Amino acid sequence: MAFWLLLAIAAATAAPAAADPFPQVTAQNAGVHQPAIDALNHHFEGVFEGTGCEDGLCPSEPLERWEMAVWLVRVLDPAEPPVPRTSRFHDILDDTWWAAHTERLAELAITRGCAAGPPRYCPYDHVTRGQMATFLARAFDLPWAPVAGFADVPATGAHSADIDILAGAGVTAGCATRPARYCPQEPVTRAQMATFLARVTGIVETPKPQPPTYAAIAAGGFHTCAINGSGSIECWGNNEDGQTSPPPGAYTAIAAGGFHTCAINGGGSIECWGYDADGQASPPSGPYTAISAGGFHTCALDTVGSIECWGNKNWNQATPTPGSYTAITAGWQHTCAIDTVGGIECWGNNNWNQATPTPGSYTAIAAGGFHTCGIATDRRIECWGSDDRDQATPPPGSYTTITAGWQHTCALDTGGSIECWGDDSIRQTSPPSGSHTSITAGAFHTCALATTKTAACWGNNENGQTITPRRATE
Repeated sequence: MAFWLLLAIAAATAAPAAADPFPQVTAQNAGVHQPAIDALNHHFEGVFEGTGCEDGLCPSEPLERWEMAVWLVRVLDPAEPPVPRTSRFHDILDDTWWAAHTERLAELAITRGCAAGPPRYCPYDHVTRGQMATFLARAFDLPWAPVAGFADVPATGAHSADIDILAGAGVTAGCATRPARYCPQEPVTRAQMATFLARVTGIVETPKPQPPTYAAIAAGGFHTCAINGSGSIECWGNNEDGQTSPPPGAYTAIAAGGFHTCAINGGGSIECWGYDADGQASPPSGPYTAISAGGFHTCALDTVGSIECWGNKNWNQATPTPGSYTAITAGWQHTCAIDTVGGIECWGNNNWNQATPTPGSYTAIAAGGFHTCGIATDRRIECWGSDDRDQATPPPGSYTTITAGWQHTCALDTGGSIECWGDDSIRQTSPPSGSHTSITAGAFHTCALATTKTAACWGNNENGQTITPRRATE
């Protein structure tokens, strides 16, 4: 038997030493985790007994699976568990003092071990952050939670649901932001585990991450991008074509299309990223004052009110009608704009009359999949085009801002409340309450900025397009 293994077994079978207050744990080596370590030591006296290292707690060292069993059982049970006559795990010696804790962890259905046939516990393996989430979710019977939106957590991973549960309980905010990540394969350190335990037991206050604030937001096909307070862009959702990988810089306006995104920088020039097979992400030189992205084309207003479009022209959606305009909107295969006297001009696919506007004077306009809606000068809404899901049948009321998705439409009324109509199969027309200042619709999801400048998104979240990035990490 190898010398190192003999040492390990000797250490494992020895009785635990007297309780160690771990005087070496300070703000310098434990950092933000020191209050949690102190709280656990105070509320669960002896919780760390026998699990320390020669330097004390060694807060930055990875936690081993046998150590996690000891900590968890001591937090859950008022007394030490009895020593089992036989360990169910074939890789744990019966006379190992912490065999009682691994056995108790199995009795509580918190662990099934690391392998079967024969059953093993892998006591000296490091606990990964993903495993830690599952252990805590089971140990404390935490309630189900929706998808947290961590970019590195697969939808169907072994620990994915428990990671979401841990985030929903406020125990973790992840390991990084922009995008939000959890680092499920990384080992959890002893200090981190102390913090997670202290939070889940409620003996330390769980920090509430401050929601991010934004100056502008744009929902695309299956992604969302926003301009933050410093002018830089944050994106989340589908990134298959790079549409959520914005360039650095400061921007003043943003537009998200089917699979691409464009933004206007401080000098009025446009930068685009994402799918560019039709040239929709290859903008002309500026300067420009407004921009809108459609399915596979993009249009912008220049400083004199003229419109330039680029990208797919199969339906002439990128061939604008000459004139002077004040607002522009690009739909899936058509485009509309408001001229200087409030009239609307549309071009592109008109198979459902989506490019045949209702006469009148308008202040705002939004083009969707195959329908268009505008806000008239008297603040009522007029819609035209496809109405198979009632997306072109607006409710009465007085409105200031409007947006259109694939088969749904949403608008802000004069009080800042959101009204939506049309397809609600994925809850894209089930908005939150509250007062809002802007609204934007993707293919099957919708987002809005509240008066507090925080973002709220709802609807299809298959690609994480409704989960805004977190600001705080653990």
